[in-house]
Amino acid sequence: MFDIVDNSIILADANLHLPLYDKILKMKGNTLSIKVMSLNAFTANYYPDNLPSHIEILYQYKERLQSLSKKNAFFSSKEAPDFLNACLSFIAWAYSFNFDFSTLKDETQKEKDLKEVINLIKDIPLKESYTSKTINELKKQNFSNVYILRRMFTDTEYIWIRFLLENNAHMLENDSLPNKHYFTCSNARTQASIVAKVILENKMNADDIQIAVTSLSDTQVLCQMFDHHKIPYTILNKKTPSNLSQKLILGLTWLKDKSLDNFKDFVLKFYQEELVKKYFDLFPFAYPETYPINQIEYHKNSLIDEFTYQTYQNLEVYTKKWLNEHNQIFAWNHKNILDMINELKEQYPQLSSKDLTTIKQSIDLITQAKPFLRQDKDLDILIDSLKKIQECESPETYQGVLIGTLKDITPLKKTIFILSAEAKDLNVLSLKTGIFDEAYIQDTKLPSLRERIDFQIEQFYKTLDQITELYVISPQSTYQSKTLEKNMQIETYMNMPCEFIAVHEHSRFKTPQFELSQEFADKLYLKHKTFVGSISRLETFAKCPLKHFIRYGLYLKENQDWQDIRIRGTILHHILETLTLKYKKDYVKVNVEQIHEVIENEFQFAKMIFPNKEKWIDAQIQELQAKTELILEQLAYFEKNWHMNIFKQEQKFSYSIPWHDMSIELYGYIDRIDTSKTSFCIFDYKSSDKDLRVADFENGTSLQLATYTIATQAQSNLIPTGSFYISLKSSPVSHKPLSLNYRKKIPESTRIEIKETLDTFTQQKKLKGWAYQDITTYCDKDNLFTTKKESPSFEELKHKHTEIVTNLTEDILSGNIRPDHDTNACDYCAYRMICRNGRNEVIKPNRTNKEDQ
Repeated sequence: MFDIVDNSIILADANLHLPLYDKILKMKGNTLSIKVMSLNAFTANYYPDNLPSHIEILYQYKERLQSLSKKNAFFSSKEAPDFLNACLSFIAWAYSFNFDFSTLKDETQKEKDLKEVINLIKDIPLKESYTSKTINELKKQNFSNVYILRRMFTDTEYIWIRFLLENNAHMLENDSLPNKHYFTCSNARTQASIVAKVILENKMNADDIQIAVTSLSDTQVLCQMFDHHKIPYTILNKKTPSNLSQKLILGLTWLKDKSLDNFKDFVLKFYQEELVKKYFDLFPFAYPETYPINQIEYHKNSLIDEFTYQTYQNLEVYTKKWLNEHNQIFAWNHKNILDMINELKEQYPQLSSKDLTTIKQSIDLITQAKPFLRQDKDLDILIDSLKKIQECESPETYQGVLIGTLKDITPLKKTIFILSAEAKDLNVLSLKTGIFDEAYIQDTKLPSLRERIDFQIEQFYKTLDQITELYVISPQSTYQSKTLEKNMQIETYMNMPCEFIAVHEHSRFKTPQFELSQEFADKLYLKHKTFVGSISRLETFAKCPLKHFIRYGLYLKENQDWQDIRIRGTILHHILETLTLKYKKDYVKVNVEQIHEVIENEFQFAKMIFPNKEKWIDAQIQELQAKTELILEQLAYFEKNWHMNIFKQEQKFSYSIPWHDMSIELYGYIDRIDTSKTSFCIFDYKSSDKDLRVADFENGTSLQLATYTIATQAQSNLIPTGSFYISLKSSPVSHKPLSLNYRKKIPESTRIEIKETLDTFTQQKKLKGWAYQDITTYCDKDNLFTTKKESPSFEELKHKHTEIVTNLTEDILSGNIRPDHDTNACDYCAYRMICRNGRNEVIKPNRTNKEDQ
């Protein structure tokens, strides 16, 4: 391990200053006689004073480039911060090597355009343009008290490093070569397990370890593994910008451009006004004012219910009031930065040390930029510079293992791990990209690609030579199981075979305990010894107990959006109800205009509330109209041959079942009840082609039709004929022009008329369900209904229904909230991200015989 000398200056990267001071403290007992600085801070003392800052240079570039010719390919980019930064980076790099810009070639159009750009801005003084002169003036100075912490230096940094070493400075490095460990593993995910295993089995001190990662995924998995094993760590390059800096950037972005998107970001982050943002998410067309929703009278429709409409009204009132109180922000411009900062100060009466640093750095940048701010769009460069401050933040405290990148590797720590050391992610070599790429540079007298690659590899190898214990891990595949190739530079340096490390991961996932106490379940679901619930609630529990708990226990509701395509089934359902209510059994005979009128009425209120959605709504109306016409064509055949009359629609019912010392109260709405003088039949509209299976009824996942039938019979004393689903799904029928007969010696063809195909289409719809008596008494065609042979009789249905409902209620009150779900129950579940790996698909039990369960 290297020695640290008293009264010395140590040059190291800023994010390693605190760990370095900690090491000095442990070695020397104090840090009073030793100064730690970055290379940039040390060399800045020797450059001329009053050189323009980085942001000032960018603004000067912007002003100079206003005279760029319009035919120049970079004319449209002349004010873009990224383009200006690219120019500055190239010119600074070129100046470091005393490059003569007059030698730039102008053979291609790109070379001509870039030369024009560079000639306009190259004489603006940069620190790098003084490097050679400054070094020449310092050649007689003795730097024997300067110690440089070895790392991977850039080619421009090494100009100073080489000069300092030539003038008696020292490199802090170890004398012995590292003890190498070269591992491979099955995939990138298992690397973290190997690191934790090595640390724990060798009883390593976390303060002596540093890890170089190549991707964010590696860092995340490492953190999870270290948290699990309670290994302390610090992320060197973690970007955790303060809320204050984010608000400042959003505020300046708002001053630059008062667009709707910027406004929503501004009010949400700067003022924490979620309701105002929500309002303009809903009504973007009203910006910057409000839409007079309160002046629109509510009309009942199947898209926007009255409660939702009231929330829109309340949002309008709140937003209007907020806008009146903050109307000054719309008058702000680049001259009002101080006003915005004063508002920020009111939000932060007490500032953390991080916030104080942010404020100081931000005010410095604003002060430097102020002379160049003549119009709002000039804020671009300032905003970009403030964002870069966030990217350069270092941790305020350090503990345990340091997690950084390859550039952070130094001999400061005894043990170094390099993860994902493969060709794809481990970028030892840095090539020039962007506008000033390698293709452009190769025709200049700047350092060649070969020279720079050799230099980078040399720096990489010299840095690794300083490590005491070096662990390199090269996974064989990515997190997505894609094969990886080994890194050539790592292979050359290690010069040893890889040792495969097998990591035994848990192959079984233990399902968490999903259970409530019976006492808690009673408090949650019972009121005055009564269990009250809808049929869909019982079916939900039968399909997945956890979903039932989330929906009916915790009352977490799915976010409803009337533009969701799934709502079409609800709208079709309501359209049929409206048509049958208005035209009775003649609803199947309505014309196109009548259909359009009903559908238009359903969407009319939505059009008034959201005028910006009118084109989308008109498209939905046309689509639903066409679909309704097809459905009515098919239902016409059924109604023609069906001799019951429509009695009730959307009929509310309630049904009570006594159970022990309590009662079970069921309620709901029946879509359609048809009756004769003595009998009735239940119909339920479904957007899918649903069938009624005995097994689904007995396991509790299909209780609707049975409950509707039992409740109606109890209230009417009529005889139940049957209960069936009416599918609102219309499947296409292909039309074949000919029917061929190959059985004869000479094949014959018979023409198929379109009418035959149309008849097939109208007659193919079957109503699926159960019949409790001879259905042909009320139906001329026995093929209109399909019913299972094992369908129960009404008395059997009634007995089984009571048993199933009481069994489900007993299970609910037992505290069962396991995510044991039925097949396909997760497909459209709004809560599937909550149960995650806990979900378990099971065959639902028969609830009609408790002894067999």
